[in-house]
Amino acid sequence: MGVLRSNKSQLLYSTDSYVVSVASSRDGNAVVSGHLDCSVYVYWLDRQQHQKVFVHHAIPYALGWGEHIVAAGNDAKVPPE
Repeated sequence: MGVLRSNKSQLLYSTDSYVVSVASSRDGNAVVSGHLDCSVYVYWLDRQQHQKVFVHHAIPYALGWGEHIVAAGNDAKVPPE
């Protein structure tokens, strides 16, 4: 996370896998991150907590968060989650 006031970065949470994609919730109170091990996490900024929400069938290189979380990999499939 980038802190605009200090122009420095800050660690929100740590996992065993690299982050490959990030998206924010519509209200801006949470972020969702996709990881190299196919896991998808949500981090709530107000509670400062994170949780694994699902494991995608491919590396989630693209994420979107509207009414639902959408993850896309490079396997040419669009399955229901």
